[in-house]
Amino acid sequence: VADHWLNIRICSGITVNDSSGQQISMTTGGSYTVVDDSTAGYTIVTPGTEATLLKLKFTATSENIDIRRVAFQLGTTASNTSLDLGGSQVTLWNGSVQIGTATFANNGDYATSSAIAAGAFSVAPGASKTMTVKGTIAGISSVTGPLTASGDLFIIKYDGDSNGLANGNYGVGTAGGTNISGTSGDVTPSGVRIFKSYPTFAKLSPSSTTLQTSSGYKLYRFSVMANNGDVALGKFTFTMGSSSVSATTSAYGLYSFTDSGFSSPDTAFSSDGLVNANKYINGLGVNADSTADAQRPIIIEVYPDKASATTTYKVPSGGTRYFELKATVSNLRTTTGSESVTVQLEGDAAFPANTEMTVAGTNLGATGVDIDANDDLIWSPISTTTSELITDLDWTNGYLVPGLPTSNMDSVTHTF
Repeated sequence: VADHWLNIRICSGITVNDSSGQQISMTTGGSYTVVDDSTAGYTIVTPGTEATLLKLKFTATSENIDIRRVAFQLGTTASNTSLDLGGSQVTLWNGSVQIGTATFANNGDYATSSAIAAGAFSVAPGASKTMTVKGTIAGISSVTGPLTASGDLFIIKYDGDSNGLANGNYGVGTAGGTNISGTSGDVTPSGVRIFKSYPTFAKLSPSSTTLQTSSGYKLYRFSVMANNGDVALGKFTFTMGSSSVSATTSAYGLYSFTDSGFSSPDTAFSSDGLVNANKYINGLGVNADSTADAQRPIIIEVYPDKASATTTYKVPSGGTRYFELKATVSNLRTTTGSESVTVQLEGDAAFPANTEMTVAGTNLGATGVDIDANDDLIWSPISTTTSELITDLDWTNGYLVPGLPTSNMDSVTHTF
């Protein structure tokens, strides 16, 4: 009887709740996606540099995922090769910690990373983490290689079509312990352009912007620094605009100096630093004038010229040259009204289709670049010779050269 009474008391303590409880979602496991996180995109790199080639942002859902393997492939194989990489190898990084490598075997187009240790690259559910892919750029030599010319656009892609434990991309869900394949679809960055050396441009302020009658009025200033080797310059382009009443500009001369104070001329071409002999412009052997309205805006193309013989101008490795564009200013107004002249250094919007860096064409060297639609700046990394001749197959344009925008460097307006 006592036992029976106890059972009754226990049962009477049960409360029945017939309301709806929490919804439970069932899932077979987590997943992850991969997108491009590469900034600032396209860059210029030089041999021996450990360059950032790709940044991949991994995002996990449902559970924490350990990324264990990543697959890669080359992009635009017509313009690059795994020989662009020292040892044909890239390294994988979680911040400042290296977590793996991937080798393009037999100079092939595909590579799968080494196994990434558990916990080395773990992505929490609903969160993202960026993996950095780096590689050391191979040397350039026309004699010993492995690269024989500048100009390769090296693109390494995330090979999103290669999934699973055996073939490439996969992670492990830490909740369920199951293998999880990566996202399908490739991830392609802008890539890096390989040059043996390259220039860096910087705009400098003119000494004055008050327009005045002068035979050597200072219109524009900028500098060029040579990185990782000598750089040859074959052409500069300026655009002149005017809203003047009567003022004219003519006799355009580009002068080079070895100091930022513009007091020490570079005498490689002339005693006063004049780069375009006789102030010839546009390759015509004449001094153009901006008098006619039809000439506004006018294009001023400056080719380095020694006594009417077109050649190249060299900036030594690690050195900086300071340039100043001057012109004759005449016919300033004598009546009421304002005069203004605007000038800017032009950049290039795309890499030249006619670049002559790797194969001979019907046009040689700098001439091949100069017939391209994007030909405002022409320069050479001096990859294949030390003579920097305009006929060398080693010239390109100003596309995304550091400091020189694809449209133009900031303009300067002179007023009176």
